[in-house]
Amino acid sequence: MISEFQVRTKLIYGFNSLDQLGAEINKLGAQKVFLVTDTVISSIGLLNLVGDRLKEAGLQYIVFDGVEPDPVLENIIEAKQKFDESGCDTILAVGGGSCMDAAKAVAILVTNEGELVQFEGADKIPNPPRPVIAIPTTAGTGSEVTGSCVVIDRERKAKMSIRSAYLQPVLAFLDPRLLATVPPSVAAATGMDTLTHAIEAYVSTGSALVTDSLALSAIELTARNLPAFVANNKNLEAAYNMQVACTMAAMAFQWARVATVHAMAHSLGGYHRIPHGVANAVLLPRVMEFSLIGNLEKFKNIAVAMGYDVEGLTPYEAAYQSVVAVTNLSKCIGIPGGMNELGVTEDTLEPMSVDAERSGICAKNPRITSVKDMVNIFRASMY
Repeated sequence: MISEFQVRTKLIYGFNSLDQLGAEINKLGAQKVFLVTDTVISSIGLLNLVGDRLKEAGLQYIVFDGVEPDPVLENIIEAKQKFDESGCDTILAVGGGSCMDAAKAVAILVTNEGELVQFEGADKIPNPPRPVIAIPTTAGTGSEVTGSCVVIDRERKAKMSIRSAYLQPVLAFLDPRLLATVPPSVAAATGMDTLTHAIEAYVSTGSALVTDSLALSAIELTARNLPAFVANNKNLEAAYNMQVACTMAAMAFQWARVATVHAMAHSLGGYHRIPHGVANAVLLPRVMEFSLIGNLEKFKNIAVAMGYDVEGLTPYEAAYQSVVAVTNLSKCIGIPGGMNELGVTEDTLEPMSVDAERSGICAKNPRITSVKDMVNIFRASMY
């Protein structure tokens, strides 16, 4: 079996690593920075931490803070117009996955004519986008190292997924100080996004030795550190470990791919505007339960990595402990118990399943998943 693995992003990571921001951007020859963020980040003081580093390095910057949670097409169009007027030459994303995805989408339009929908899918970007620098302020999406971005098209009630190696940021900073203001609910949702990435990459039929090692380590780190981080966002050791888990999980799924959980979560988010991490978290244990028979050994390994004793159990019982582990973790950090708590109605289950199947994201799931299967999984996830 021949596999591929490549990470184009230069990672600067560790306590106070952001202090190197200005020097690293200067190495890229930048003059003026277009900073993409949201109103929450701009209101809680994190931009001061970033802006001061840019000023110290003699760099000018312009702020666009109009990114919505799960960015919509209108955000990207507005940001692109502001970029064109700004005279900036470098794009810097500060925030969670939404801000990083928005920055990537703007970078595409800066160097490519046409509408964003033209580039939906894999490897459809003709010209290399403007390089993006990423400073994540949550530990969830892993967008700081992935070659993808997701934007909601409200008109189609769909999430556009654009994938290309061009979209991997050229530079990213993992500094736990930037996670010190994350609310517990956000820490929980983004942490479960990390766990979903790691689990789906690990059990994917596209997995390989390198991705397995990264994914399993990310699962273990998340199980050990997520409750502590949700309990206290000033616990910088737990925050840092979650940052590392997030990035490793992203490196793994970038090549091994995600599967049925993400296919269904994208559809759920498109129809009901449910935050991506929450959608993943609610669906994850039910999709795992459905998929167990596709790879009992790997699901058993997940249970062990999450600290569960499987000694003396049958192969299926041991594998099922992974479902128990994920369910208990979700409950302990306050994830909603079912989609009914999120306002999801039965009448949307079938159209969401059709859209999820059409996306093709299910292709690497360890158990083949039909539209009927997804309707049943959605229904099981209601309560």
